[in-house]
Amino acid sequence: MWGSVFVETLRQGWRTALYWTIGMGMIASIVVLFINDASVLQQYAQLMESMPPFLLSMFGGADIEFMATPDGYLATRYFSFIMLFFAFYAVTAGMNITANDEDAGIMDMFMSLPVRRWQVVLEKTLAYAVLVSAIILITMLLQVASVAAVPDVGFTVGRVIESNLNLLPSLLVVLAVSGLLGAVIRRKSTALALSALFVVGSYMVDVFAAAMPDLLAAIKPASFFSYIAATDVMKTGLIPGNIALLLGVAVVALVAAMWRYERRDIGM
Repeated sequence: MWGSVFVETLRQGWRTALYWTIGMGMIASIVVLFINDASVLQQYAQLMESMPPFLLSMFGGADIEFMATPDGYLATRYFSFIMLFFAFYAVTAGMNITANDEDAGIMDMFMSLPVRRWQVVLEKTLAYAVLVSAIILITMLLQVASVAAVPDVGFTVGRVIESNLNLLPSLLVVLAVSGLLGAVIRRKSTALALSALFVVGSYMVDVFAAAMPDLLAAIKPASFFSYIAATDVMKTGLIPGNIALLLGVAVVALVAAMWRYERRDIGM
């Protein structure tokens, strides 16, 4: 009975996704509308110049000249950190694939349907991937509308669109990895803690590696944040290799979750 779990998951999850869309859309718009003249960017550049290298790395690097441009401001003040906010939703959605529903007894309803366990994992993951994509797309449209409201500032609309779309592969990685942890680990609290550690740990690895490249450059590829490359995308556009790698990791994590949940005893 293909599609029943997918549709039910969308029905249960669309309201939460809507609330996240409203919240993230407001943040995305406010960041754009805050820049109404060049003097704000000049003040921002001066602030960046006064920061130590470690703190500067948290805002996307040390290219002060680029940071003082409208696109650079958006890259460092929005796209370099907003993934942390989006990831909270992706982790919650990943827990909902198996862990939350199993803990609440809702999984029994899905198991009563004529579907296999791996099919439940697949359809729920696809449903949340649709919801995640919708949040990104609508947030992008709201941000582009805000850019249109300040035409004199000089944002590059194409780069704004690409930078928003660039967040989606990483969100799918967080969704799939969280779903995998929920399928592998019996205790919901442990799976949630490890999912949060995966996100925060990846962010911290990226920040420390950027601040101390001579010592930590070797571990930077272990962080999925390093493949978001917000500043590079805003400068030159999407990076196909990074996107392909992130999507590949998401697919591998999904397949592993399907395989493990099919074989796990969920009655204990």
